[in-house]
Amino acid sequence: MSIPTPTPQPQADASSSQGQVWPSPRYHQLVEDLRRCIGREVYLSIVSFNGAFRKEGQPYRLLDVIPFPKPRAHPHPPKRAYPHMLVLESVQTPEQDDLHWHSGLLHGGAINLAHVGSVTTRPYPRQPEEYLYANLDLLSAYYACPARQLLERRVVPARICVESTGGDLGRLSAAQGQGGMAEA
Repeated sequence: MSIPTPTPQPQADASSSQGQVWPSPRYHQLVEDLRRCIGREVYLSIVSFNGAFRKEGQPYRLLDVIPFPKPRAHPHPPKRAYPHMLVLESVQTPEQDDLHWHSGLLHGGAINLAHVGSVTTRPYPRQPEEYLYANLDLLSAYYACPARQLLERRVVPARICVESTGGDLGRLSAAQGQGGMAEA
């Protein structure tokens, strides 16, 4: 068995990062938080390579958070590749009959964190503590509004967001207090 080597951080120039640190400083802390959720059921919102957004009620069991061998920065969020991937196993729900379940459509896999809009503990979260991870750039593109508005409107709690919002994320996170959601 080989010893894993640290994943190199990509060199993002000013044109691709537009002055932002990539990935954001809190990214690595959120990865560690996700690792503590290994074995638990999670729910995802996903952005595909063509930019299509999918929020599904399908539960997955988080099997691992592994290094991704070729991370890359890019100004267009769906074309980024973060240094980590989620390894997932689909969980059969009581509503899924065996025929539907055995069709092979829902059996897990791996996805790069750059393509995950959010990871939550329930399909459609209502409370801030139900969020585990959110990619503010992807959610901003999906909702077609600035990231700052997503935070101010309490769409997602700032404490679990990975992308910078031009310095506002830290201020809004502090204003939210102990990990709660921003005041509207």
